[in-house]
Amino acid sequence: MAKNIVKILFCFLGFLFFIDILSSQEENQIVVTDVKKTFNGRTQKFEIIINDVIKIKEVEVIKIANRTVVKYPVYLSRTGQSYPQVRILTKQVNDVILKAIETEKITETKNIQEPRFEITKFSPNKKVSSSRKIFATVRFNNAIEIECSIMEGISKKTGKSYKFVSWPSRLEPSSGKWVNQVILKKSLKQKVDNLLLKRYDIFKKESGGAISESKR
Repeated sequence: MAKNIVKILFCFLGFLFFIDILSSQEENQIVVTDVKKTFNGRTQKFEIIINDVIKIKEVEVIKIANRTVVKYPVYLSRTGQSYPQVRILTKQVNDVILKAIETEKITETKNIQEPRFEITKFSPNKKVSSSRKIFATVRFNNAIEIECSIMEGISKKTGKSYKFVSWPSRLEPSSGKWVNQVILKKSLKQKVDNLLLKRYDIFKKESGGAISESKR
């Protein structure tokens, strides 16, 4: 009788462990919920949406020696240096995105959870005269990292102060307008932006407000 009880107990604990693994996998799940081809030239470009809340635009797909390579938006500095704005951290997620792009089919998944996020980089800009005060990186579900910046200064046009989180974008030379390359759903963006700005306020307070404001 005692042996049977022990067996039942072990089976129950094993079941709970299995459920916990499934729950953990679901929480960390990254799926492509929409994919759209935006340019069909020599270098194909796509727009993808991750977990219904993260839109990544201008994703380039090229063929190199019968191998498909996916390139994500980069930031080009005035000196010509390029900095990746989106990084895929796991082979599994890379394969999921690649499959969605190659087939142009999305994953039919119910009850997709909003991805968890954490700040993995938070570095002050050494150029204190710049309105770009902080270089930051946010990691989603331990699988995707996206670069962003905290901007602060005084507007030359209105004379009013501003402070906001800038997500990847590029300047379109022909129109002089900024084109967003990464767009977060409003509910997620608000949470992430609030966390970043709260940390920035704490950082300024601890540093004695040493970060100077600049006109933009």
